[in-house]
Amino acid sequence: MKIVLEDLSFSYRGGKKVFEHLDLVLPGRHIVAITGPNGSGKTTLLKLIAGILEPDSGRVIFDGVGSEFLRFGFVFQNPSEQFVHFTVEREVGFALENFGYDSDVIAIKVSEILKEFGLYSKRGSSPDELSGGEQQKLSIASSVVYEPKIFLMDEPTSYLDEPGKKLFFETVSSLRRRGYSILWVTQDPSELELSDYVLLLEEERVTFFENTKRFLKDGYDSI
Repeated sequence: MKIVLEDLSFSYRGGKKVFEHLDLVLPGRHIVAITGPNGSGKTTLLKLIAGILEPDSGRVIFDGVGSEFLRFGFVFQNPSEQFVHFTVEREVGFALENFGYDSDVIAIKVSEILKEFGLYSKRGSSPDELSGGEQQKLSIASSVVYEPKIFLMDEPTSYLDEPGKKLFFETVSSLRRRGYSILWVTQDPSELELSDYVLLLEEERVTFFENTKRFLKDGYDSI
């Protein structure tokens, strides 16, 4: 799903301007890494795209429609802060309950997703009993079950050890193969190779947006 930012401006309370008249087209069905120094506006941009923050002017549209008509999948730095239920199974089914699905349909969908993500054997476990990588898998599975169009990930590997990162990267690669659009905020240069495009923000400005091979070839060292 293509994401278009048209003449987007945003400032926080107190008057600090973050973006001014930003025009940007992000291709769909790819992984776009959003990177840059601390305070460059990465998370703010993600929240504007999700509709969590309201721009001062301009708009964000997705294949011609606004964010209010879409379902997003969110993955944050610490997945445990997202969990609201005491078992893996209930956590995956939570969104479907909110959307009003029939209980029989929920049971079928949850079972399918847990098997797909390798979490079925832990369906009765507490999310707190999972490893960091498994918790991020659960976070993604809890979104995939309600079929979002876009995944928004804000430094999702920050709390993961190396085995957890490996597990997470495998999961994200499977999302790409399924055709999801993924926006991924990261400050880790080693993670950029997983992306298709790199968007570099510096001082709340887009200073580079190109395919990842070009970014790595040019040797940008700003991050």
